Amino acid sequence: MADQFRYPGLRSFTLEQKGIFFGRSRESRELFHLIAVEKTVALFSKSGLGKTSLLNAGVTPLLLESDIFPVPIRFGNDDLLPEQHFSLQFDIEYRKFSGQDALQAADTSAQETMWEQAKRCPFVCNGQSYTPVLLFDQFEELFTLYPQPEKRRRFVAELADLIGEKLPGPVREQLLDRFDAGEIAAEDLAAAEKAPALKFVFSIRSDMLHFMDELSEQIPYILRSRYQLFGLSDEQAREAIVLPAQKQDARFACPAFGYLPEALDDILGTLTKNREVESFQLQAVCQALEEKILKGRQQKFDPLQLLPSDVKGLPLLTSDFYGHQEGIARILEDFYQKRLEELPEALQQPARLLIEDALINENGRRRSVGLDDLLLRAGVTPTLLDLLEKNRLVRREPRLETFYYEISHDTLLAPILKFRKEREAEEERLAAIRRQEEAEALAKEEAVKRRKAEQQRQQARMLTILAVIALAIAVWQYREADKQKEIAESLLKYSREESFKAVQSKISSDQASKAADMARYFSEQARMQADSSARLARFNAEIATRKGREAAEALKKMKIAENLRIEAESAKQKAEIKKLLQEALVFERAGEKPHAILWLRGVLRLDPDNSEANRRLEQLEKEK
Repeated sequence: MADQFRYPGLRSFTLEQKGIFFGRSRESRELFHLIAVEKTVALFSKSGLGKTSLLNAGVTPLLLESDIFPVPIRFGNDDLLPEQHFSLQFDIEYRKFSGQDALQAADTSAQETMWEQAKRCPFVCNGQSYTPVLLFDQFEELFTLYPQPEKRRRFVAELADLIGEKLPGPVREQLLDRFDAGEIAAEDLAAAEKAPALKFVFSIRSDMLHFMDELSEQIPYILRSRYQLFGLSDEQAREAIVLPAQKQDARFACPAFGYLPEALDDILGTLTKNREVESFQLQAVCQALEEKILKGRQQKFDPLQLLPSDVKGLPLLTSDFYGHQEGIARILEDFYQKRLEELPEALQQPARLLIEDALINENGRRRSVGLDDLLLRAGVTPTLLDLLEKNRLVRREPRLETFYYEISHDTLLAPILKFRKEREAEEERLAAIRRQEEAEALAKEEAVKRRKAEQQRQQARMLTILAVIALAIAVWQYREADKQKEIAESLLKYSREESFKAVQSKISSDQASKAADMARYFSEQARMQADSSARLARFNAEIATRKGREAAEALKKMKIAENLRIEAESAKQKAEIKKLLQEALVFERAGEKPHAILWLRGVLRLDPDNSEANRRLEQLEKEK
């Protein structure tokens, strides 16, 4: 079925893909020969250089052609203890070797030691003996999955017995008991004490190599034979790119193709760092090119038909096909974005902020940051850091008894910086919207305050007018009361004079008596009118006094309202100055200095003494 890729991308090569595994023939032979002559070999390199692919597709095929049989073992998860993983996977590989059903494999660690299992499973086929080599891939998982020493104690002890060819103590005691009981002969005892023929390969990341030192006390020579894997050289990288593309095989979904020399130079020029190319980035780029070809063919448009061909008719990819180095950068952008999208949704934003802010300095270069500092950031956990490392976005190195993290490769800087700039622009846009909304809300609030203040001023004016009118009425009534009082006093005086005259003249006529009665009547009426006018005058005076106090209170409120209006206008001016300063800063960062200068001058028109605006304007005018 034509569904296979020529490039595995970020996945490691498998044994079945040995036919497209190129660029590592020298390392495959060297490591194979080292395994052949040594009992233990430690394979180490930085993450992303292809240790697993080298074992699977480079070394394993050579082992299968020899008398050494590969037995891959990987811990992978902590659902089982290390010795359980070993027991189950060893049984699976032995059943495959001996033609048995691998689905019937079982964990027998509860019934026997690793020594006993290896002795029980001889790798013999058609009379030929094979030496099993235990390929412990990603051996650092023994320490990362089982950080508690007690969880790996039994495995390490039994591994030490196998490597040191030392019969485990409990097994020895059981054999001696059986020998003493006559259950086994001396020859059987000697055969049981003979160590199983085994070899060991431990594949581990360079930054984890120090963990192997923990095993040195029990396994003294575990690091005696080591093999370090480096990045691909230019020649090796060209083989890894060109040769898989040229393979003629109906199983591939994409037909064979090649590369023009300048196209190949563009790709390697982008991926090379310190004269080396990291395997995972090379595979990621090449698989993206292959996917682009397949996408065109699925749309009934074969892009290979538009490409130039070599003398054999093989279509050759050009730099135009993928957009030159900018196109490679876009592929890496997609790589960065896709790796982030593979994370759980809740971890995507913390991961992005970690990579784009913490691991890049102000000059746009990679920065190494210690584990403790990273864990202080919001949302950053050891789990997130492990996921980013597995996704090849970051790498870590041991330093000063801790780990330091950095972006995995300089080629990722451009896409990361681009995404950071887009994120910051979006954050600034949202912040501007928030500022605008806050300014509009503040303006509405100030408008409401101004309306209230105007209403209070109008009420104060009305109360003042009413108080003045009431005061005028009170004064008029007071004066009228005085007039009435004067009339009453005149009438009373007249009455007394007439009474006096009547007494003096001893006139007792009815007319004089009536006149006196009349005078007394008018005098009493005048007195009552005077008293009434006086009471009315006092009442009006009290009303005038109260109205005066209300007028004074209204004037006070009017002054308060005026002060609130002045404060509101001042706050509005400050908000406008803050907005202009922030927008000027945005223009500065975007390189729009004329706009920034214009905005800063706008600030100075509102506040000529603004120190920040004066300082930044002076700096920008000097830079012009």
